[in-house]
Amino acid sequence: MRLEYKYLVSNSILPHLRQDLLPYLDYDKHLPEGKEDYTVRSIYFDNSKLDYYYEKIEGIKVRKKVRIRGYDYCEGKNLIFLELKKKCDNYVYKNRSPLHYEDLNQLFECGDIERFISEKYSNEESINDGKRFFYHYINKSLRPINLVVYNREAYACKFDNRLRITFDKDLRYFPFPSISDLYLDDRHLYKVLIDRSIVEIKFNHNKPVWLQNIITKYGLTRKSLSKYVICIDDYSKHNPLHNNIRAAFSNYFPPQKSAS
Repeated sequence: MRLEYKYLVSNSILPHLRQDLLPYLDYDKHLPEGKEDYTVRSIYFDNSKLDYYYEKIEGIKVRKKVRIRGYDYCEGKNLIFLELKKKCDNYVYKNRSPLHYEDLNQLFECGDIERFISEKYSNEESINDGKRFFYHYINKSLRPINLVVYNREAYACKFDNRLRITFDKDLRYFPFPSISDLYLDDRHLYKVLIDRSIVEIKFNHNKPVWLQNIITKYGLTRKSLSKYVICIDDYSKHNPLHNNIRAAFSNYFPPQKSAS
């Protein structure tokens, strides 16, 4: 498990913050050649009571997120992941099960993770992670609630690659997506946090002195941030039932297909 700290940063200071951090960082090794960032796409699941949303709002220390995650742009062979992200206070742990985007709809028709898991990454742990995903999906009557998309700059510390820093920019979303909407065109997405970005710091133990000095220099304050919650809150503001978020979302729940 790793510590995960988040900061909400004005885009006006982002270039200066980046300049101060770069002497200590290397670009993430998974960054596409010639690019400074990549696109992260996640479909978040919840039930009709929005339990996962309210666990975050109410500050429950042990909670989880259930999502499908993909990257960049749509190709049939894109590797995507079924994910359970578990959080215990400030510590985070992920279960991930990889498959190809072109198999996603068929997988949700039958739930046979062993049949569709990517052969290159097929192992007992990945299969079990996929089974955990479907356990929650079926037993908690989960449905896709929000597609959340953003551009991510990712860096790793030159001196300790367990320390990672990301800048998550241009946050946007689409409510009530279908499973196949993971790569929905940007023209259909709603924008939120127009002039701000989320900086995330992931590390195992203590932050190094140089990093704490930079955080202090810019007066950054750690916040409890969830992109899923931010996007739901933004949607509710533009919905006539915004004073009752559960009601606003439950009215739009699509029928669920059960995997067997």
